[in-house]
Amino acid sequence: MEAQLQRVADDVGLLKGNVAFYATRDRFEFILEQLGLEYVNMLSRQELVAMVRAYVAERIDFSDRRSFYNADLVLEARDSEGAGCFVAVEASYTADRRDTDRVARNVEFLSLFTGRPARGIIASVDNDREIQPLFEAGTLHWFQLHPEDVQPQ
Repeated sequence: MEAQLQRVADDVGLLKGNVAFYATRDRFEFILEQLGLEYVNMLSRQELVAMVRAYVAERIDFSDRRSFYNADLVLEARDSEGAGCFVAVEASYTADRRDTDRVARNVEFLSLFTGRPARGIIASVDNDREIQPLFEAGTLHWFQLHPEDVQPQ
């Protein structure tokens, strides 16, 4: 019975994560507005792969490359002065340390691969308490998904 309940909980978690992902992708303009940035491009997986290959992929561990290729959302943007930058977004219903570690790594990779600044943002309905200091320090930004954002249409 406990194993079956755990499978159900895991399935519900997967569904909630997918809902958060699609809600985030549908609101990318609001994320950029919150950061004071203007949209340029939403990068595809193929563009992320090409970015890594241009850098010499062998320098990056395969598991890190694969995770980067599967980033929830990577946006190219520009600030009010026209300077280009990137935004790595990690979507989660309830964000935790794993999410913040992933987005921080993606920010680091984007800066390394492009030579341009990058920012990280977590898009979630809720967050674990342990990651709040990252937002307060300005290391990462939080885009709050509201409950109505994740409701069926």
